[in-house]
Amino acid sequence: KLSSKTYTGKPISFPLNVPNGCTVIYRNNTNVGKASVTIIGHEKYIGTNVFYFNIVPRKTKITSTSNKKAKKLTIKYAKTNEASKYQIFVSTNNKFTKNKKTVYTNKSSYTLSQCKKGKTYYVKVRSYK
Repeated sequence: KLSSKTYTGKPISFPLNVPNGCTVIYRNNTNVGKASVTIIGHEKYIGTNVFYFNIVPRKTKITSTSNKKAKKLTIKYAKTNEASKYQIFVSTNNKFTKNKKTVYTNKSSYTLSQCKKGKTYYVKVRSYK
């Protein structure tokens, strides 16, 4: 299995060291999801190998956080065209091990209620399909 690559909107390929005369075929290597590269041997290199890799959505950027309403934290982030959902992590420590909350949504913002006054909240947003 090859390493995951981030979506670019263009076909993704890998630098491969294959013998002369071999055929390299990429499949599904443009959009988010599972992609493959097939190497077909010819002449003295007989056989076929298929390698798989994942194309993952670009990182989601948090555009703003605010707490204008009492005890509520609003998180806004930039949506990406290649993602269909977002996973939001909120915690009271920067290692995300204490009071961790995970939310799944397809919206471009999320409001966390029941926040405690004077507490610092850490936020991460991950896009996926």
